[in-house]
Amino acid sequence: MFALSLPALLAVGAGTAEFMMATQKQVALQGLTDSAAIAIARQMTVANPSLAEMQAIARGFAGPFEAQHGPVALQPAPGPEAGTVRVQASFRLNQGFGFLASIGGVDSVSASSTAKAGGSSKLCLLSIDEARADARWAGAKMFLSKDANGLHLGEGARITAPGCTLHTNFKTRDAFIIEAQAKVTADLLCAAGGIRNLGGSLDAELVTDCPRLPNPLETRNPTSIKRKCGLAEYRVWEFREGTHTLQPGRYCGDIVIGGTAKVRLNAGEYAIQGKFLAGGDSEVVGDGIALYFYGGIDGHLRPSYFRFTGNALVDLTAPEKGAMAGILIWEGVNGAVSDLSNSALEPEGANYHRISSARARRLTGTIYLPAGQLRIDAPVVVADRSDYTLLVINRLELARGPNLVLNSNYARSRVPVPPGLGPVGAKEVRLIK
Repeated sequence: MFALSLPALLAVGAGTAEFMMATQKQVALQGLTDSAAIAIARQMTVANPSLAEMQAIARGFAGPFEAQHGPVALQPAPGPEAGTVRVQASFRLNQGFGFLASIGGVDSVSASSTAKAGGSSKLCLLSIDEARADARWAGAKMFLSKDANGLHLGEGARITAPGCTLHTNFKTRDAFIIEAQAKVTADLLCAAGGIRNLGGSLDAELVTDCPRLPNPLETRNPTSIKRKCGLAEYRVWEFREGTHTLQPGRYCGDIVIGGTAKVRLNAGEYAIQGKFLAGGDSEVVGDGIALYFYGGIDGHLRPSYFRFTGNALVDLTAPEKGAMAGILIWEGVNGAVSDLSNSALEPEGANYHRISSARARRLTGTIYLPAGQLRIDAPVVVADRSDYTLLVINRLELARGPNLVLNSNYARSRVPVPPGLGPVGAKEVRLIK
């Protein structure tokens, strides 16, 4: 701030205009630091930005000010308290301010703002709107849509995620859509784009124009099991009755479980170059399970996905250690060509995963679908008996009726939370100075 008393300036007519001009510039500068501090604090809700990242965010707000007033010096830095950021700015008064400089010794104006991100939260859902280079074509049909959204709750659908942050990187106007009578219970609903509420009930803080959150699993290597299958190797494992046990390993083809069959998956990694279908009144159970789906061109154009339908009991937990620790389901390269050109054979899409069973109650671990869509249309609660369920997916759709429960009881579970997920971020952003 510049320090001159108004009465002293009013005594000199030449100083009045300069004082008013300087005041306008100082008010504009304060608006700049307020906006920059809030933006950096928003970034802190999902990650801890470096000084360089803070500077880049702050400079993003400097353009309009500099276009009207001239160059400004910005200095963002962590604030004096945990979870705070302070942005200082100064602007040099050049031509037209000779009186203030010569009489009052004032040759610049300055401003400072401090914002705080507080109230710890946990990242339970990340809609990433991107894919690894080797999986990008799998979601091509979705990327072509300008109206794509990261989370769509149909009429009457619910997400119950107390203590959680639900985040989407989609920058579309309707990044989150909540239909009539739908309900979201969470700490924070954070969208890089917009949030459209068509009559739903929201028990969550809402933040739009959130910063994009990096994919925390982008650099993680999947299972080491050899996945590429020869065309002659394809077969179908089908179970309609009786009790069966499957061993971990490579599966070149479809696993179809239906009727009254009871199938136990022994602990380990399952690399499936085909479909995993559980329906009817079947049961699929296992602890320490990792399902890796692999299709695409190297899969001879065969799609690879999971679908839990009918009244199938699905009770699975992810591995506690190893390459897939904490990962229950991972979608790798998928059936892109099938998705785009063979719609008659795959009308729902090759990277379209589904949970419609009324007995998918325990899914402990992370479901990672970087290019896929997960549709949940079970008529009851889903995943409510899991210690925790994390979703890192492209898009999530809840049709009418389901209640997706995202627990976050990490301390109770022996299944580790992948780095970058779980207890990160904050749910409140505000100016404190």
